[in-house]
Amino acid sequence: MAKVRNVFLAWNNLTHDWVRFALFAAGIGFAVVLMGVQLGIMNAMLDGNTRLFRSIDAELVLLNPARPAPSMFDPEHGRAPDIAGRAIADPTATVLSVALLLDPLGFDAEPRRVEDAVAVDLATRGDANRSTVRVGDALAARLG
Repeated sequence: MAKVRNVFLAWNNLTHDWVRFALFAAGIGFAVVLMGVQLGIMNAMLDGNTRLFRSIDAELVLLNPARPAPSMFDPEHGRAPDIAGRAIADPTATVLSVALLLDPLGFDAEPRRVEDAVAVDLATRGDANRSTVRVGDALAARLG
């Protein structure tokens, strides 16, 4: 019973002077508004910091201080879950993506060697169906 009496006494003291009550209520409201503003600012900062990375559709992003913009790479093979694990995908476009990857890293001769090996392989392969491993082995052999 003492707790109920204390609550009523505190409420009576608070509501007895309406100016005090108004300041009390305004202080609580101001604190709530400040918390909301702070959470909104934090959310905006988080969203602004992660928006670029969420919008990138690349499997590999290289940040090179010598270049003005990041280099983004996504192998051209795409995604084919229907043939995954069957070793029938042709990795030639992915190997060409490696040539594109080497260029911004400062390699000069290596991208040309990869492109030349792919060009020779495409010119000599004919119409025969080859497995992923056979295409990869042929390109690796041409690169030496």
